[in-house]
Amino acid sequence: FTEFVDPIETLLEVQTTFNLDPDLTNATAQAIQNIVQTTINNYFVANLGKFDKVFRRSNLLTIIDAIDPAILNSKMDIKMKQNFVPVVNNLQSYKINFPVAIAEPQPLIPTITTTQFTFNSQTCFIRNQNDSFKLQVVSVDGTIEVDNVGSYNSTSGIVDIIGFKPTAFEGNAITLTVVPANQSTIRPLRNYVIDIDTALSSSRAVLDFQNTSVSI
Repeated sequence: FTEFVDPIETLLEVQTTFNLDPDLTNATAQAIQNIVQTTINNYFVANLGKFDKVFRRSNLLTIIDAIDPAILNSKMDIKMKQNFVPVVNNLQSYKINFPVAIAEPQPLIPTITTTQFTFNSQTCFIRNQNDSFKLQVVSVDGTIEVDNVGSYNSTSGIVDIIGFKPTAFEGNAITLTVVPANQSTIRPLRNYVIDIDTALSSSRAVLDFQNTSVSI
């Protein structure tokens, strides 16, 4: 029999940087930035947002490099986003599943962060402790409000938030942002679909003048 399932959407935050030689184009850097971002958005519309579609970063970078001869090279940093809706003023636990493995913890930059919420009358967010799978509730001024509010499993892509009791949160949900273990290929399993977070994705040109000769 045919089983119909609802898609679970995972959004990608795509930060693109490309080296641009202004001597090779009549367009402004801003104009090419806009073209690059439009190209990325259109790529997601044409190739993702459906079941069994795989994001391959190299394919998209090849398209970007071919937009204009002035684009010398490009790179992308990819993050994944998943939402959950907590019950305010109620101690609950939550399991958030990502469609692929999550990166290992790093010593300086958190692998996992969330959007803001209110906790202990403070504006806070969740992040993993540096170099640790442990999750903490941290206020925006850097104070650790809860030292251990769960953990994440990098291999399974599961984030467990345990004993969480916010009093309010921004928007319609709390968003978890994570770094995927493999930013080059994101192959969703089961009923996940991949799309782009257009609001938080951006493209930036870095000016790179190849002609460095100096007239004397």
